This record gives sequence, C-alpha cells and structure tokens, in this order.
Amino acid sequence: TALPIFFVVFGSLSDKIVTGPSVGDQVAQRVDSLTEVGFRVYKQSVDPRIESLPFSLKTTCARIVQESATNILRHARHGARCSIVLRLDPTEVIIMITNNRIKPHDPSRSSGYGLTGLRERVAAVGGSYAAGRQGDKWVVEAHIPVHNPGRTTPPSKKRNIAPSESSETEQSTMKEEELS
Repeated sequence: TALPIFFVVFGSLSDKIVTGPSVGDQVAQRVDSLTEVGFRVYKQSVDPRIESLPFSLKTTCARIVQESATNILRHARHGARCSIVLRLDPTEVIIMITNNRIKPHDPSRSSGYGLTGLRERVAAVGGSYAAGRQGDKWVVEAHIPVHNPGRTTPPSKKRNIAPSESSETEQSTMKEEELS
C-alpha cells in the first residue's frame, strides 16, 4: 500500500513546481543590477523562443547569466561596457556575454569556483563553455545543445565566435523555418 501513496504524494508535489521568472526577466534583472552601479549595457538580447525550452536548459542559461553578471561586478572596472546575448539556433543556445575594462587579475578576489561550476553545468548537458580574455574584453561563450528529433548530425562543438556588433534585432530575430 505504500507505493500508491508515493505516487499520490509525488503527483501533488509535481503540480506545485515553481519555475520562477522567465530567462528574459532574469536577464533584465541582471542588466538593472549592472546599470544601477554604473556599468553600461550596450546590448541586451534574449531570443524569445528560449522560453519554450525545457526547464533544465532555461535554468542553465539563467545561471550562466547570473554568474557572469556577478563576475562583471567583481572583476570589471566601474563604467565598463557590457553585452548579454542569448540566441537560439536550430541545434543550440548560444550565450555570449562580454565586458571591457577588466581589472588586473587579483587571485584573492576570486576562488574560480564560479567558472568551474558553470563549465561543469554546461558539460553536464552536453555543451561547451569558455571564459577568458580576448584582447581588451572578457568573453563568456556557451553552446548548449537543444534536442531536435529531426537532426541528422550531432550538435556543433565549441566555436570561437567573436562578439558581434550586429543590431539587437539581427541577434534575436530568427526565421521560424530554421527550427523545422
């Protein structure tokens, strides 16, 4: 008789799962936090189709944005220019977060666990993650595969995509037929 009770309890708990704010709302909150303390966010773009992804993928996306914004607060100089772009391609979510005006490296200000945790989180879903200096910018780049039953080739591995200066509209607008 214990087994049916488990299913009844589990069923009632599953109806109460809270998903939290949308990825777009979470990005907006991080942008507000950054601008409130003097950072200049010159590009903010979240493909609205990301909201239709499974909860675990949206959580991974939000966590990358959260940790990256925290690192900007800790490791970029006041007034740095930042961008946060989340784009959905047919096989993956691509996250690009940049900032300039990097402070000199100070090991006492960072444990490095945040970057390691993100790398492990992205690897756990089959993706790739890189964070580091590119010229005068700090760049975070993540590629998170999206399950697509019609796909005949495996998701792409990490690509070195240079931060783009294209418009926000170009970054977030995708053709619907690309998903089929």
